[in-house]
Amino acid sequence: MDFRFSEGEEKFREELKSWLDLELAGRPGDDDEDNSDASWDFNLVMRKKLAEKGWLTMAWPEEYGGQSASHMMQVIFSEEMSYNRAPGRDVFGTRMMAPTLMIHGTEEQKKQFLPPVSRGDVQWCQGYSEPESGSDLASLQTRAVEDGDDFVVNGTKIWTSSAHRADHIMVLTRTDPDAPKHRGISFLLCDMNTPGITVNPIINMADDHGFNMVTFEDVRIPKKNLVGEQNRGWYVGATLLDFERSGVDYSAGAKRTLEELIDFAKNNKKNGTVIADDPIMRNRFADLAIEVEVSKLISYNIAWMQSQGLV
Repeated sequence: MDFRFSEGEEKFREELKSWLDLELAGRPGDDDEDNSDASWDFNLVMRKKLAEKGWLTMAWPEEYGGQSASHMMQVIFSEEMSYNRAPGRDVFGTRMMAPTLMIHGTEEQKKQFLPPVSRGDVQWCQGYSEPESGSDLASLQTRAVEDGDDFVVNGTKIWTSSAHRADHIMVLTRTDPDAPKHRGISFLLCDMNTPGITVNPIINMADDHGFNMVTFEDVRIPKKNLVGEQNRGWYVGATLLDFERSGVDYSAGAKRTLEELIDFAKNNKKNGTVIADDPIMRNRFADLAIEVEVSKLISYNIAWMQSQGLV
């Protein structure tokens, strides 16, 4: 692949950076990890502005609210937003749910769930982990039982980011308890205002509320909200994880953090010596810089492969 950006792509990067400098000057919190109510309100204002400019979902097909922009334009957007720790995106909706739905969803589902995301009207969250199912996600026990036109869901999800803010949740459920654990799982979309859903906050040691525990008690989810085949939801969920983990956001955010760490090392001493002059620390910084750069280039390559129809 050619790692150089086109003239139009570089122009867009500069436009975006200038816009972010202006818009972020008045943000109430320090960065996008601030979970205060004031920061959340600012996040929603930013989201609407991004949607109005067409940047929120620029690489989406036009029929779902996108601009059919190139994948590399979307990469530039994500990279600059993450590097600047800019609020405004619902990554659960734009980067995870939406592309998964474009692959596995019905046309009815796409028309129902995608346009509100592109307009910046909704917030999504992800119902995957459970109290007894973290890394071994396939051992999940949240049950969905068929009843007429609905699934009746019972169980608990944990570490659910932004559930207290969310309008919808993507839920992995077990629809066939007798099947091997990677089978018998179904992927459902659920309105967070559905009766029977309870959201309890998880406050971390820094007194911050970002995570939640979500309990489902006889929650009725319409069968039309089943994404993909029943009992084949593991593969739908894995598709979503591919989109979640392959973005340039991670390397861009890591680059910003590394720059701050190096600046700290240059301006602080340990045992009378500037930290950045320690050869061991310099080697560690070099290793981290290489890892960040490699991660970024892998993300660039994935976007290029998508643009070529290779993945």
